[in-house]
Order: sequence, then structure tokens, then C-alpha cells
Amino acid sequence: MEDTIIGQKFGELLVLNEVPKDIRKDKNHRCFECQCSCGNKTIVTLNHLKTGHTKSCGCMKGKACSKANIKHGMTGSRLYQTWSHMKCRCFNSKDKEYHRYGGRGISICDEWLCDDGFINFYNWAINNGYQEDLTIDRINNDGNYEPNNCRWVNRKEQMNNVGYNVYLQLEDKKYTIAQWSDILGIKQDTIQARKKYHNYDDRTALLKSPTCQKKVRVTSVDNKIKIDFNSCKEASEYIGCDRSSITQCAQGKIKSTHGYYIEYIEEEYNLNLASDNQYAERL
Repeated sequence: MEDTIIGQKFGELLVLNEVPKDIRKDKNHRCFECQCSCGNKTIVTLNHLKTGHTKSCGCMKGKACSKANIKHGMTGSRLYQTWSHMKCRCFNSKDKEYHRYGGRGISICDEWLCDDGFINFYNWAINNGYQEDLTIDRINNDGNYEPNNCRWVNRKEQMNNVGYNVYLQLEDKKYTIAQWSDILGIKQDTIQARKKYHNYDDRTALLKSPTCQKKVRVTSVDNKIKIDFNSCKEASEYIGCDRSSITQCAQGKIKSTHGYYIEYIEEEYNLNLASDNQYAERL
């Protein structure tokens, strides 16, 4: 029996003795009892000792993980998450935002990717106005993530800089949806929905009265019932479903809902004229 390894040290493991075949769990491989430098004893196969597969009782792995976690002590911080998400957007093709970043060539500077990448990023952030309510924004939307092209802005400012932002024009004024929202006092979601789902022209999307209601016709699939309602809300109360189902059906996203076909039959709204004092003052 080969016992020349007894007394030898492999990594942090000192070989004490061979474990008899009749009491060891692994019957197919020679196993040795070893003492780790940390004081723990463990059983290791001969092959794992000689190949270097096992170098400790497991404490070395724990130390390595601990060292990685305490290197900067901020793994769970918001800044670390910002840095981590930034890398995912640029390098992880499975990330839902990859097509707008790494997919079109956006990368990250070496200073923020090296072994001390996060520390460098952290120092830059703290020295350049980082606050918990701000997000990182690239000044040049086609440029990389690097100190000279990044800043900390609030969400609204960032939305005004994104590449897919939509600009709407009213007479000689041209602003983003976020900016029009501030000027006119209309929710961004409302303006976006008017453009995306209703295909309104810019003037209608911006000046349509927020209190307008669409009339809908409700027809049973057997064509026995046909009723007109002044709003989707009234129709939803009649049918006994939520209003979103009525809207989706009327927009053609679903064929029917709860046994009824829904269609818009008339739209009544008043446009605020550009000459209105209220509109003029806001501009």
C-alpha cells in the first residue's frame, strides 16, 4: 500500500493517515484523513490531494468569499447595484436592456472595470454629486460609460436624454414628452398613451381635454344585445368586468371580453386653442 504521502502537506492539508476501505464512504478511491491549518480535520481522496483539487477543509473558499465581500464593504449598497446593473446592460446579452447598450456598442471604461473598478467608480460618484435619489446618465447617449461622459441626474432629466425619447411639436415649440408634461400639467403616461395607442397627432395628444370620454358600443357575441355607453367605465359596470378589459377590446388587442364585442363609436372632446390664455401662459 502506498503510504508515502503520510506526513506530507498539500496546500493547507497535512496528511495524517489513510482511511481503511471498510469504513470510508468512497469505496472506489483511496482516502486520507488530513488536518487543515485552521485545525479542522477532513477526509480527502488521494487523487484530489495530488491534483490540487482540494487544498483545505473548505475554509480557504470561505476566506476568499469573505475577502471579496469585505474588499469595499458595499456589495448591498445602491451604488454597487448601479455599477453592477451598468455592467449587465453592456455585457450580458440576456439582460432586457442589452439591445440599447451593449447591443449597439456601448461599453465601460477600463478604470471602472479593473480589479478596483467599483472602488474607482465609487470615488468618482462621491466626488461628482452622487445622491441616493439620482441616477447615472451618459451625456452623449452614443458614448460609453466613463467619467467624462457621465453625470448624476434625476429621473426626469435622464428621460429627456434617452435615445428613444419622443419629441412632440406644437406650433414652433418642440419638447420631449416629459417637458410637455411639465408645461401643460398633463401626466406623461397620458401623453404617451395618446401617441402609442391612439395614434393622435401631436396637437391632439397635447391639447385634448383630460376629462374627455369615449363612447363605446357593447354587442353580445350572439348579437342579441347591443347597447351604447358614454364611457368605458359605464360599459365595464354593465358587463361586470374591469375597465382595462373594455379598453383592450375596443382597441382591438383582444377580440372580445366576457361574451361581448366592444368598439368605440364616437369621441367627444374639446381642444384647448393655442390662443387660450392658460395655454399661452404655460408656454
